[in-house]
Amino acid sequence: MPLSNEDISKLLGQAAVYGNNSFIGDYRNAHAMLGTLNGLDRSSFEDPTYYGKMSSGLRGQMGNSVAGMAISGLSGLTSIASNAIQAGQIADTSAYENELKDYADFGNYNYVNYDQLANDMSQNYLSPMPTYKDIRGMGGGEKAGNILSSGLQGAQMGMQIGGPIGAAVGGAAGLLASGIGVKFGDRAADRKEAELKGQALVAQSTSNQNFQAAHERIGDLQNRNKAVNSVAKGGPIDRKQSITQYANKVLGKPVAKEHNNSHITRTSVDGGTRVRIRVK
Repeated sequence: MPLSNEDISKLLGQAAVYGNNSFIGDYRNAHAMLGTLNGLDRSSFEDPTYYGKMSSGLRGQMGNSVAGMAISGLSGLTSIASNAIQAGQIADTSAYENELKDYADFGNYNYVNYDQLANDMSQNYLSPMPTYKDIRGMGGGEKAGNILSSGLQGAQMGMQIGGPIGAAVGGAAGLLASGIGVKFGDRAADRKEAELKGQALVAQSTSNQNFQAAHERIGDLQNRNKAVNSVAKGGPIDRKQSITQYANKVLGKPVAKEHNNSHITRTSVDGGTRVRIRVK
């Protein structure tokens, strides 16, 4: 008895038992239907062209299912990976690190007096170090939301690819990936916090050393200027002289004022007496 197109379609429909509305189910149904079609006696087909049409259509359905699985999987994995990367990121602390560098360099200038030094010291201050929460950039609620979002995206991907079982597997994969990202971010924040504390201590120590060195340079400069002024006024310093002798040389040795009495000379001359007064 010849098989009509309708009879063949019913036979093929009986082979499609994988009805979970997923790409894998569609692939398996098409594969089973194609196997049933190939098992039929083609000479009994009422329409000789029906085999070619159905075979081509079922093979196309299998190809579409594979492509759908690939696209859905790639899209879902991209979303899960993006969430995991976001969960592992920490806040940008470059602004504070640049401030630490500026703080350490402050005071390393050529000061010529203490007023300049005091002015810079009064202006050299360091902002409070970012807290762990600031460095992490993600609170507990945000972490939970990230993990839940990844789980849902994984479940959606898995449902499209493999139905309920695929949803369970995909959801677990999403939760795991995002959870790993959160842990990675927490550890990165811990390391960055410790790193910033160390950098702050080094910057403070360096700044203090710079200001102390600047203070000593100003003192040395002023002492050298005094020595130059003294030499310019009193000539070369004789290392064998005492301090008092050199001071007397520079400032001038005080001389006591002499009080000399007037000298009066009387001489007898013709006609009387000559009186001569000599004053020194």
